[in-house]
Amino acid sequence: ARLPSISSSFSTCRDSIESALLLCDTQHDDRNNGDGSIDAIFLGGNHIGDKGVARIVDGLEDCIQYRKLYLCDNRISRNGVHLISQSLRLNKSLIELSLADNSIGDFGASLLATSLTENVTLKILDLENNRIGCEGTKSIAGAMMHNTVLQYLVLSENPIGDDGARALLRCIFDTASLKSLHNSNHTIISIILKKVTFAGW
Repeated sequence: ARLPSISSSFSTCRDSIESALLLCDTQHDDRNNGDGSIDAIFLGGNHIGDKGVARIVDGLEDCIQYRKLYLCDNRISRNGVHLISQSLRLNKSLIELSLADNSIGDFGASLLATSLTENVTLKILDLENNRIGCEGTKSIAGAMMHNTVLQYLVLSENPIGDDGARALLRCIFDTASLKSLHNSNHTIISIILKKVTFAGW
């Protein structure tokens, strides 16, 4: 199922954020923690771009209780992902992040991978349809070897290649020693790879 989005077209990113927060307050009261903090923010399909991401990251620095952030289909590229990855390193509340249907590529994936080695809360990461190839996939797989929190990873509709797929399998099933078992992400429950592109296909 496609992640929820706000269908209206907003003139500025500020309007997008304010409308998203208002939506959470008025239609999703269970996502407000009762102290004015927001639990989930949906901004999918608004094409906010990297400049919009900058405003969001800046605006949410003091909002430590938000737990779910949906930024799918927003024309986010490497610059926007750079800001998101920096935020993830310090964030201790976000458990779900969707960047599906953007264009972060291998470089963006490698930036997120670096964040995954330091983040201690993120459980769900959706990177569907982001032009992530073998190198980006291997970066993420390498990061997961040192992450014991992430449970769901979506890489559907990405040209990850055979080597990328092998890297993902290795990071989950590397039980060659007790040390590798401890360091590897054996908390992972699901890696979704629908319509990925392998070599020769």
